[in-house]
Amino acid sequence: MLILLNMYTPPFKITSKTTFLLSQIEEALSSTAFKTLKSSLQSYKDCNLIKSVQATCAIEANSLSLNDVKTFLMALKLLEMIEKILR
Repeated sequence: MLILLNMYTPPFKITSKTTFLLSQIEEALSSTAFKTLKSSLQSYKDCNLIKSVQATCAIEANSLSLNDVKTFLMALKLLEMIEKILR
């Protein structure tokens, strides 16, 4: 069995260009995976923030829904962006 493996020649050659292209593909894939993970994590954090604010409002006897809190937080982010632009 070992003798047969030594005699096999693959139908391709690994060159420096092949190695370079493989590294470029790997870099692009890992970058995309990281961006997806980062986006998912941010979405998870935003969801938890919305639920926390809504629960706090409920404790204080305010009747804000999750959508109300989400709208309010989006407005705050918008105001922060406007303040940065005006500085």
